Amino acid sequence: MKFGLVPLTLDNYKEIIGENGSKIVSEEEVLYHENLRTSDTVFHRVAAVTSEGQLVGDGLAVTGPFDPTPKEGHFEIRVRVAEEWRNNGIGTVIYQEVSRFATEHAATALQVTVRDTCSHCLSFAERRGFEIYNHSFGSTLNIKSFDSSQFAQVPSLGHRLRIVSLADYPHTDEWFQRFVEFYYELVEDVPGMGGMTPSVLDLEKEKRKLTGGQPLDPHAVIIATVDDQWAALSFLIRTPDGNYVNAMTGVRRQYRGLRLGLAVKRAAVDYAKRQGANRLRTYNASINKPMLAINEKLGYQRESGVFALRKILAN
Repeated sequence: MKFGLVPLTLDNYKEIIGENGSKIVSEEEVLYHENLRTSDTVFHRVAAVTSEGQLVGDGLAVTGPFDPTPKEGHFEIRVRVAEEWRNNGIGTVIYQEVSRFATEHAATALQVTVRDTCSHCLSFAERRGFEIYNHSFGSTLNIKSFDSSQFAQVPSLGHRLRIVSLADYPHTDEWFQRFVEFYYELVEDVPGMGGMTPSVLDLEKEKRKLTGGQPLDPHAVIIATVDDQWAALSFLIRTPDGNYVNAMTGVRRQYRGLRLGLAVKRAAVDYAKRQGANRLRTYNASINKPMLAINEKLGYQRESGVFALRKILAN
C-alpha cells in the first residue's frame, strides 16, 4: 500500500480531499485552526494520501498562539489515522514528519493529548517515549437552561466583594500588564497549567497567546475584588461558533474558602448568556477536586477525559 504526505491547508483542502470532505479532518476544522493562527504561530499540517487519492490520516505540529497555547519551546502535536488503515505504518510516518518539523523549529518538548478511552492511542504515544503528566476532563454547560438566581452571592463578605471585569479599568498597557501578571500568578496553582510564566512579558504577544489569536474581550475577563484587591478571576474566550470556553478560573491563595471561585464562574456564565451563547465549555484536571465540584454545582456535564503526555527532547 503506497501513500505519501502532502501539506494540507484551506487553499488546497478540496483539491486533496474533494467536495465531500473527510471524516478524519473537516474543512471547518482546517478553517478554525487557520483563524486561530497569528504571525507568531509556528504551524505545520500534513495529510497522508494514498496513490488512489484517498486521505487516510493527518498530523500537525504547532507552538505559539493557538488553542491551547503550549509553553514556550513546547510543540503540541497530533497524529490521526483512519481506523481501517491502522497498523500499516501510516501513523509512524506522520509522527516522524511532525516531530521533524518541531525539532527543526527548536522544540524542547513534544506534547500530545489522547482520549482516556483510547488504549491504542495511549500505547502509540508511550512506545515513542511520551509520559502522562495530566489527566483532565472536558465539561459542557447548557447556558440556555442556566438560572444564576439559585446561586447566592458571598454573604460573609458583604459590600467588601465586587464582581467586575477588565473593561471596568483603563484600557492601557499598565492595566493589561497587571491582568497578565495576575493571570500567571493564579495559573501557577492550576493543576496541569503551572510553569507557564514567561521570563519576559511581551504584552502584545501575551494578548494573542492568552486568547488563541482571538480579539481580547475585556468584558469576558471576570474579576472578583475584595476590599478593592483582585482576588479571583474567570477568563472566557469566544469560539467561532458563537459559544465560549472558560479558559481559566483561579483564586488567590489568601482568599480561598470564601466561595469566590463559584462567584466568578457564575458571573462568567451570566456574561456568556447575555452574549447569546448556547454552551460554555471548560477543562479541568482530574485532581482539581474543588473546581470540579464547582462545575458540578453549576450544572456542567462531564465528558470522557483526556490524558496529556509529554516527551522531553535531548538538547
